Order: sequence, then structure tokens, then C-alpha cells
Amino acid sequence: MIDARGPTRLFEERPAAAHFSACSTRRPVCVHGGAAVTPASANRTLVAAERALDGLAALGLPWPRGDFARGGGPQLDVYLDASESVAHAVPELSTIDPDWDLAAAFIVAPPPTTRSCFEDATIARAVVRAAMLGLDAGAEPQLAEGAARHIGGLVAPCSIVELESVDVFQRTPESGFERTPGAEASDASAGAALFFAFLEDRYGSGRPGELTMSLFAAAPQRTPPGAIVFQNEPDVIDVLVDNAKAKGSPPFGEMLLDFSVARAFVGTRSDEMHLLDVARFGDLGRVRFDWSIDYASLPRTLAPAFPIQPTGATYVWVDLAKAPGGVPLTLVTRWEPPTELRWAVVKIAPDGSEQGRLEPPTQLGQTESQQSLVDLHGLAGLIIVGVNVGSSSAIDPWDPDDGPFSGQGTTMTLYPQ
Repeated sequence: MIDARGPTRLFEERPAAAHFSACSTRRPVCVHGGAAVTPASANRTLVAAERALDGLAALGLPWPRGDFARGGGPQLDVYLDASESVAHAVPELSTIDPDWDLAAAFIVAPPPTTRSCFEDATIARAVVRAAMLGLDAGAEPQLAEGAARHIGGLVAPCSIVELESVDVFQRTPESGFERTPGAEASDASAGAALFFAFLEDRYGSGRPGELTMSLFAAAPQRTPPGAIVFQNEPDVIDVLVDNAKAKGSPPFGEMLLDFSVARAFVGTRSDEMHLLDVARFGDLGRVRFDWSIDYASLPRTLAPAFPIQPTGATYVWVDLAKAPGGVPLTLVTRWEPPTELRWAVVKIAPDGSEQGRLEPPTQLGQTESQQSLVDLHGLAGLIIVGVNVGSSSAIDPWDPDDGPFSGQGTTMTLYPQ
């Protein structure tokens, strides 16, 4: 069994003393700048950080932990540096709680260059990430950044940022929550952000952000002081899995399949039932289908264009507009071991809504499934969804800290009965 590992504990150092500082009189935050940073840039960043803290307070979510005056005072410190490309929170190793991996943090960010919502959104995301480091400093970065992006979007909404990141995620469904090859680091967490929005919609208390923060608060750990990486066990996935065992939610594989189906109803395909408030993404929110085929072309065996990463998915559209009424189909899927793939066949009515769903059963260690598709009369088509839920091995289960992962191949065969 591979030892679980987490993110590095080798962090960048806190910047040296700044040329000047601008501190809020309302919220515990200070912005520090060098000689090349103008007071106007510092003040704009300070206002953005204040608004982020205002938003967290309004939602009843925690603020970042105090850093014991390591930046000159107990406030959250934001350092402006023109060599940085995007605002990010940095945990401070010397502040980690002796009992749990809970840390204070500072933020390093580029000076603002425009008066758009982009800078406000990135500062808000960094402030949220700093607050999350106070709950679990060793959290898996991809999921943590996704959660920060989700809550940051609640605190400082910016359609420019959201549209770009959702577009990247939906155009590359095979990549899942991991960074899309060639994508910027700032776009890597888009998938996880949408996943946390899905969890809030389905299982949340109705208080925005509460479930997301709670998942990280329930997953702290204690790492030996001399370790190079955090021992990120339990992680957020473990919390979801354990909650399912306690009958508080569906099994993780079932939850991930449900989310993957919901992704097919984002943007202009939205029915505002599978995911809330996603029609606003328009065509940029439409998930990419690997295949779109007519009933008349069957039988066929298909394969996705790219290997499917853990939490990634593949989508196929079968047009039934010219299909003979009542003629059933058979779907046979095969995939590579030891990966576990889960499948769903979604029946789509002429108005684009879901009229029903079939989920071919799979067993632990199985690499093939078969499903008869009946009652197809009057349908516009079928959406076939396959999602990689990770390794099916009980000895070496999938863990988000064990990446990078290799994608897995699959085939699906459709033929009339």
C-alpha cells in the first residue's frame, strides 16, 4: 500500500519589511507594499480584502487565524509584489497548532492594474484560502483551491472569472478536478468549485458556504514537526466517504456520478434542477460530448477522445429522433483495471429535461457492465455518462494526494436488440 501523502510543508518565506503599510480601521487586515507600489494600489487591495472579510462575516464563516504579530500586528497581512501573477495564501509553518495542522497565513499578490472585478475576486479567493488554512493546513491543494474559488465567488462574484474557469472545466471533462493539461494554475480548481456548489445545493443547510467549510473543518490531521509533507489523512474525500458509511449521504461513487450527470445540464442546457444558477454560463457552460451519433448509425463501438482521469467523465449523445418507437437498445461498457467506472444513461425528453435514468450496476473489481435500454418511445435522445471514481482496489484505494494520475481508457458498444 502506498503511504498517503499531502502537500508540501516547504513554504515561501514571509516578505521582508515593506516600504509602507495600509491597515483597515474596520477589519483585521493590512496591505504592505514596496517602493514600487503606489498608495492607490495598496488602498484598492485593502478595500478588496475588507470586502472579502465582510462577506465571510455576513455568511457566518470563519476568518483567517491570527499570526501572533509576525507581520507587525495580529492582522491578516497582504504583500504586494509586481513579480507575482496571481494572489495566493501562504501558510506560515511557525504558527501551526501543536495539536492539529491549523495554520495562520499571509497573502502575496500583484498590485492591481485594472478597475475590474478580477482583482477583487482573486483577493477574495486568497482571503478565503487563508481562512481555510486555519481549519486544515494540510488539505489537498486542488480541492482546497476549488472550495476557495466556490466561496470566493459568493463573497466577490465576478462573471469574467467564473465564465473562463467553467469553460475550461466543461471543455475538458476527462480531466476531472485535476489541472487540465496546458491550463493556468488559476483555472485548475474550476471543477472542484462546481463540485462544491453541487454539494451545497444537494446536501447543504441552506447557508451558503457552510457545508464546504465544514468538510475541511472535519478533516484536520497532525503531522510530525520535521515532516516535509503533510500527512493529509483524513482528507475531504475521506470525510465524504465516512459520512456515507454513517448513512449521512450517498456513497462517494454514486455522488460523483450524480454530479457528472448534473454537468450535462449546465449553461444553455440547464433546467435549473440538476444545478442551480448555472444557466448564466450560456454556451461556455456546455460540457463537451465525445460523440454525438444517430440511432440509424447503430450498432457502434465508441471510445472517448482522451483517457479519463479520476473524477473525470466522458459523455455521449444518442439522437433518437428517427428511432423506431419502442425498439430497445443494449449498452455494453468495458474499461481498464483497476479503475472503477460508474455509468448512467439519462433519458432526454423533447424539451431537454431528464425523463428518467438508468445506472448499470457494477461490482468491486468489475471492468464491464451491461444494460438494456427500454421505454425509449417519444424521447429526443440519450446521454450516456461514464465517470472515473478512482481505483477499485481495496488494498490501494484512490487518494487525491497520490497524483499525478494516469488516465484510463474505456469503450462502449450500443446495438438494437
